[in-house]
Amino acid sequence: MSYSLHYFIRKTSTRYQLTQLAGNAGLHADISWVYLMEDIENTDFLRGGELVITTGMSIHSEQTLLAFAASLKRKQACGLLLNVGHYITKIPLSLISYCDENSLPLFTMPWKIHIADLMEQYCNEITIQRNIRSQIESAFEKLLFSSPADESALALLARYGCQTGDTYHITASRDPIPSATHSLPMNDLYYGIFFPGEFSDTPHPFSYGITVCNDLCSLYTAHRQAYEAYLVSRIKNQPVVSYEEIGLYRTVFSIPDTSSLIALSMPLLRPLLSYDKKHHTDYFSLLRLYLEHGKSVQAAAKVVYTHRNTVNYRIGKIKELLAADFDSLAQCCEYELAFHIYDVLSATAPEVWENLS
Repeated sequence: MSYSLHYFIRKTSTRYQLTQLAGNAGLHADISWVYLMEDIENTDFLRGGELVITTGMSIHSEQTLLAFAASLKRKQACGLLLNVGHYITKIPLSLISYCDENSLPLFTMPWKIHIADLMEQYCNEITIQRNIRSQIESAFEKLLFSSPADESALALLARYGCQTGDTYHITASRDPIPSATHSLPMNDLYYGIFFPGEFSDTPHPFSYGITVCNDLCSLYTAHRQAYEAYLVSRIKNQPVVSYEEIGLYRTVFSIPDTSSLIALSMPLLRPLLSYDKKHHTDYFSLLRLYLEHGKSVQAAAKVVYTHRNTVNYRIGKIKELLAADFDSLAQCCEYELAFHIYDVLSATAPEVWENLS
């Protein structure tokens, strides 16, 4: 929840006699505050998103006004409002062109309008909106990270229009996703909450996991699912992984006890890992590839660019080493599960596999 510059202009243009001259492409940017500025040197104090108002008291040339606008653009201000009629009597065409080319909304307001009135209205609404946003984020934080669902949090969200039956997307990532409606930090990750219709699969320079939540009471489960999907995205080195796609990893994540995971996987995988470490082979990866391709030697050989006879020989050595023939579905499933456990423990507790002899 945030207000765009367009929201305020549409709501107050008549009252304050605002006229837009340029920068229509940037009109829907969020507004963070209203800043009255008369000295171009003060642009360093901007944090981004401000609507900057000036009377032009210290701007004595077209070049200075252009430099002022350029400085605002660099500091990511959301717009420039000129209080015209006293110090500024004419708007240079060069300024209008610059603001259009750089999507910096440019407005004028007559001198007779009190700047303080506009600032009071805008800043009051922004402050109220921030308080509401803070309450909503606190409610989502309670529901995401604790169970059972907090009734007071559900009631607050309902009061602000968040319906239990709506579809929300929940993401987990190392960095916050800018387009998320809310982004909540927890244990070195950011959990993004996307309101209905707001999620888009725009690529990001980092991996993330995602799940869908159709019930606010299930947000705690959704945050766990998003986290698990994120871990799989790291394991598979994929930019995006949906919880619906993680397959056998669901079984691994359903076993919360690390000692149980070790007991299920270590007896099966230790001989391979130890042999590879001692003989500088890669039987571990070859067996996994062999099982993933339905025990097809030819398919595995194609992936590793090795003659099928060589692969067949190595598979024979692996079977001998493990005293396993992989003829039964149950045995294949045991090893498939062990490989998935290996992935998860490597991501969450890598020390388990260290110092194998």
